[in-house]
Amino acid sequence: MTKHSEKGVGVPTIYFINATSPAKNHALQLFESDLQQSNVHVGCVAESWFNDKISTNYTDINGFSLFRRDRKKRKGGSVCILCSKQFSVL
Repeated sequence: MTKHSEKGVGVPTIYFINATSPAKNHALQLFESDLQQSNVHVGCVAESWFNDKISTNYTDINGFSLFRRDRKKRKGGSVCILCSKQFSVL
């Protein structure tokens, strides 16, 4: 991952949360607010509880690329990573 800037590659700010379902009412909006107010570059979410019934359109956060690993066949679990679009992700 490299940051696009004239000053070169900086150290990214990482935010980790064990969410126990950001799909709950307003939880994703609060998470988005935390990312933006804290100038986070990478957001990591454990226990996202995302599954194939939760659309990527719903989980999209402006200015971030979303990578998610949904748990199959069981409730709970799942992880996702949101990476600022300031970075090129391979």
